[in-house]
Amino acid sequence: MSFILIAAASAGLSFSVDTGRPVVSWDAADASWDHLELRISSAPFDAEAPGTGIVVALIHADSLTGEFPTGMEIPGGFAVEPGVCISCGLCAGSCPVGAITLTDGKAVIDPAACISCGMCANSCPVSAILAANDSAHFALFGIDGEGAATLLESI
Repeated sequence: MSFILIAAASAGLSFSVDTGRPVVSWDAADASWDHLELRISSAPFDAEAPGTGIVVALIHADSLTGEFPTGMEIPGGFAVEPGVCISCGLCAGSCPVGAITLTDGKAVIDPAACISCGMCANSCPVSAILAANDSAHFALFGIDGEGAATLLESI
């Protein structure tokens, strides 16, 4: 995957838990993108390091209108930063519902199975597990047909 970076204004991207679950909203995206990616990170997104963060959602345009949604509930409450994970497996052992597996030596959380209890984050010795909350950083990327990513918005 290649990356193209454009300085992005952060006025449109926002985070809330008004529904009781984490929700990220953003400005309307141009329908010319193949799809959008919503990413989360423990550090602010940097134009010099576009591959950072965890993809928490792939967002596709509506098949009838061709328009992208302007927000979504984030599936699951936690995500693992693969670049920080040391593959110790403590998180998988602590998960009461078995929502965490080690894939290619890194912890992966199944958002459909995650009950957002936080046991995994508490057990991680290197803080590789992020909660989707207001202290996390989020970014929206537009992905073109060739896989190039453009940073659209970040908070």
